[in-house]
Amino acid sequence: MFLVTASAVDAQESSERDLRFEFRGDPLSEVLDQIIRETDIDLVYDPQLVAGKNIFKRIQAASVSDLLKKLFEDLSLDYITLSSGTIVIVESAVQGPFFGTFSGKVVDANTGEPLPGATVMLADASGGVSANRSGNFSINRMIDGTHRIIFSYVGYEPVYKTIEIRPDRETSEKVEMHQKSVNVSPVIVEAHRPRLQNG
Repeated sequence: MFLVTASAVDAQESSERDLRFEFRGDPLSEVLDQIIRETDIDLVYDPQLVAGKNIFKRIQAASVSDLLKKLFEDLSLDYITLSSGTIVIVESAVQGPFFGTFSGKVVDANTGEPLPGATVMLADASGGVSANRSGNFSINRMIDGTHRIIFSYVGYEPVYKTIEIRPDRETSEKVEMHQKSVNVSPVIVEAHRPRLQNG
C-alpha cells in the first residue's frame, strides 16, 4: 500500500483552531493535502481509497476530528488515530442502511380489474400502504434485503409474497388476487302479522 504522509502534529494545538474550508469539486486527495498543510497533522491514506472522489463542501469545524467527520460523512470513509497520533483514513466499517422501493399493481386475477384500496403490508407490521384508484402502490425507503409482504382486500384471499429489495433500485410486482367464497347461513324471513288489540 502506497501511503501519503504529512509532517508530525501537535494534536492539541490543531484541535483548538477554528478550521474553515471551502471545496468546490476538488479531488479528495488535494483536499486532504490542503488539510495536512494547514493543520500540520500527521495523516496517511491509500491513494486508491480516495481516487475518484470530489468534494463540494463548506466546512467550519472546531477541531481536526470534527473536520474529518464532516468531510467523510457522505463518502463511506472513516479514520482511526494510532497511539503515535498518526491519523489513518480507512473504509467505513458501518455502511448503510441502504434503501430501495417496492411498487406494483393489485388486480383481480379473473378480470384484471384494479383493486383500489387494497392493503399492502409488511409482515412484520413495520409499514404499509393502500393501493390507489388504479390499484397502484409504492412503498419508499424500504431497507435492502428480504421482506415478506401481505396483500389483502375485502372479499379476496390474502396473498403472501417474499421480495428482495436492492439498494437504490425499484422492485415491481403485479399482484393478482382471487375472490374467496363466502359461506353464509341462510336467513329465513317469515311473515309476521301483528295482533290487533280490541279497544
